[in-house]
Amino acid sequence: MALKLRSADLYTTLSTRDLDASTTRAAYNALDSAITLRVFDSLSEVVRKQNTSHAATSYQFVRAMQGPAMAMVRRGIAVNTKVRQDETERFLAVRAKAQAVLDTLAAAVWGPARVVVKTRSRELFTPIGKRGQQLTPRYRTIVVETETSVPRGLNANSDKQVLAFFNTALGLPVEYEIRKRPTGSERTPSANNKALRKWAQARTKGPGVDGRDRSVPSVRLAAPFVSLILTIRDADKMLSVLRTPLDPDGRMRCSYNVVGTENGRWSSSKNAFGRGTNLQNVTPPMRRMFCADDGYRFVSTDLEQAESRLVAGLVWATTGDDTYWRACLSGDLHTTVARMTWPELGWTDDPKANRKVADTPSRELPKFSYRDISKRLGHGSNYRGSPFGIAQAVGVPPNIVEDFQRRYFNAFPAIPHWHEWCKRQLVDHQFLDTPLGRRRWFFGRPNEDSTLREAIAFGPQSTVGELLNLIMYKVWVRSLLPPTDPSHLPIQLLLQNHDAFAFQTPTSAHLPTIIASVNAEFNSTPIPFVRGDERRDLIIPGEFVTGFNWAYADNDPDPGKWHFVDGNKDGLRKWSGSDERIRQQPAIARSADFLGRPSAPSWR
Repeated sequence: MALKLRSADLYTTLSTRDLDASTTRAAYNALDSAITLRVFDSLSEVVRKQNTSHAATSYQFVRAMQGPAMAMVRRGIAVNTKVRQDETERFLAVRAKAQAVLDTLAAAVWGPARVVVKTRSRELFTPIGKRGQQLTPRYRTIVVETETSVPRGLNANSDKQVLAFFNTALGLPVEYEIRKRPTGSERTPSANNKALRKWAQARTKGPGVDGRDRSVPSVRLAAPFVSLILTIRDADKMLSVLRTPLDPDGRMRCSYNVVGTENGRWSSSKNAFGRGTNLQNVTPPMRRMFCADDGYRFVSTDLEQAESRLVAGLVWATTGDDTYWRACLSGDLHTTVARMTWPELGWTDDPKANRKVADTPSRELPKFSYRDISKRLGHGSNYRGSPFGIAQAVGVPPNIVEDFQRRYFNAFPAIPHWHEWCKRQLVDHQFLDTPLGRRRWFFGRPNEDSTLREAIAFGPQSTVGELLNLIMYKVWVRSLLPPTDPSHLPIQLLLQNHDAFAFQTPTSAHLPTIIASVNAEFNSTPIPFVRGDERRDLIIPGEFVTGFNWAYADNDPDPGKWHFVDGNKDGLRKWSGSDERIRQQPAIARSADFLGRPSAPSWR
């Protein structure tokens, strides 16, 4: 059956409900297509009248990105179901243990709950009629109500209970957040993670104790409760990812949104069938269940110190100062920053000796080295983070951040000048352009700190995302060439994770040649920075890790604060010219793998 209608008549036709289900779906599909075409025609005219290349460049680039995105959506990524099961059991155990401790501690604070227990029983009785005669025996239900006490516990996911516990039982001040309602924004009491962390830092003498009573020391009374609640919430978040439905072939396929973010970075979510997930929710230990197909090797790549290098380029383009640029190109940015920030330390002309100096624990914060502080605090300072905000994010006292920023901006004074340039640009024009030609308009108040910080972060973050996607696109195009073509790359894209992308290549392929070919795309894609008549091209090299699954091997130089019990021999290692490992754990779990105790995925 063919239904020929004008798009303007579709609304009337659909509202009459005279079409069968199949034709109705087809009509809706036609309506969506017609509306999309109308929007395209209208926007094309707007772009043409603007007489600028920014919108056209962004549109063409994003449109081209649908190719590699669709390739990854169709292929998906293999999931080892045994690893997935073991991680699920581990998080369930972690959650149960934390909940048991939380219930015990909470019951000690606000005591047991008084509840009425209803007990129902059935008994046979003979009813008496109106004239006193006995009627047919029948059953009736007897309900006995008994008041008793039960452990109250605490539901970590109930905002009502959490607010009652911290604000009433512990007597801590109410924290608020702004929530959007149909009638407008509303300031409401909050029990989110930010509020919990504030309560954890608060020192109190406890409920019912006079704050002026010096015989009772003040303590961080809420800290253990907050730690347990955050553990439970994190476990629930991880379990929701682990329980994400897979496709019938056992692979995970997510949907990539190539136009959803304002800075050009991709986001991911469930696909059209309700399967898949947001890859940003996958924590490093959970990545082990994602692996290359049998007969393939996993390769992940990103840009080396990309955001710092881009900050250096933007600082030079707006101020003419290349001090931070030279620090980024020194070979070890964080050691160079530490040397310039703490010149009083025993620095030499030997790079290896300087690295040892940078790795020594700081006097003010012994759990961090000077290099760690430079790496963690320098990134937030580049984006005009406040001492309090950076301290909350990193977990250090605000005075440490204040001292670092004083030293840091004394060594690199052009960075605050770049911040001021962004502020003037917002006030005068309300938009910013990236070196790759993306323009973003900022509709917030130009003088607000939140708008300014968002604008400052836009340039580096947007450029990193689009540069990585551009390189991924080039690699994907080369993978489509015939195998006989000299430029052909024998790879298959697997996923794009915000600021990195991963692919698999046959184990029979020559891995050094493939990585050299991909790295050549990084080296042949410069970012132009222009200041007056002068131009500088910045090339950001790529970093590669190889293995058979997406998690890091524990013998990697920087595996994090956790490690797998078995070391994850198939995990990712930093590429150093060769990787001769033989795969230990296949992609497809065997029946025998599910017998006995949980094995390799467990970590501590």
